[in-house]
Amino acid sequence: MANIRQQETKQDAKERYFLQRNFFISVVLLLIFSLVFSISLILIFYFKEKQLNILITVFSCLFSFLSLLIVILSIMFYIKQENILNKYIVFYDKKEIKKEIKELLLANKKLKKTKKIERNKEINEQLQQAKLDEFKHLQQEKELELEQHKFNLKNQRNWEEANLEHDQLLREMRKKHQQLEQDFVFINDLNQKPSSNQYQALVLSFAQQLKQLDDKNFYKILAVSENASFEEIKSAYRQKTKQLHLDFNKGLDSTKQISLLNLDFNNINKETEKDE
Repeated sequence: MANIRQQETKQDAKERYFLQRNFFISVVLLLIFSLVFSISLILIFYFKEKQLNILITVFSCLFSFLSLLIVILSIMFYIKQENILNKYIVFYDKKEIKKEIKELLLANKKLKKTKKIERNKEINEQLQQAKLDEFKHLQQEKELELEQHKFNLKNQRNWEEANLEHDQLLREMRKKHQQLEQDFVFINDLNQKPSSNQYQALVLSFAQQLKQLDDKNFYKILAVSENASFEEIKSAYRQKTKQLHLDFNKGLDSTKQISLLNLDFNNINKETEKDE
């Protein structure tokens, strides 16, 4: 690239040199013509008015001197044309090199500025992407915390509902247990005090029917043998009274059966006490 540019520079310098040489040749020819013309004028007006001859002579001399000076300069330029050409080429090359260096520096400066702008833009994009990723991460964490909170609330509500149901079931079981205990106490009271409450009136109303029944029906209802011990009869009697209790079996038949069982059990109990 530098060699090509140098060759082009030399070619331009040569063209400039030939143009200048042709110009100086033309000037020299013009001066020679002027000199000849001046000499001719001097010769023409030499023999006329003296004052005019002097003016023409002075003018012709000055013009001739200038022409001679130009001719001398042209000859010197022609002789030293190579040195002048080389100096011109060196000067032109230095000027072009300085221009190229300046353009190169400006291009490098613009390139650095462009790279800096691109780098800053890339850094800004990376920062924005990092902030966006951090925001998405925080958003996901918040969503997970919200889901966990909802899950905990749901579990808490389920536990609370389960605890409430469990407590309610325990209360119902306690209530039924207390009711059974009260019924058992009530039955025992009936056994000990046949005329203590309204329920005993029903028992007495079926007393006559009990007298007409055989004792085998009592053992058949309790599902025990006639030779069973008193403890077995007592245990079977308690289970049967629980089954025939008014809370589980409402109706006249259950009332009748439990009344008959109570009377039979009382009779067996009295007989057992007498035997002892």
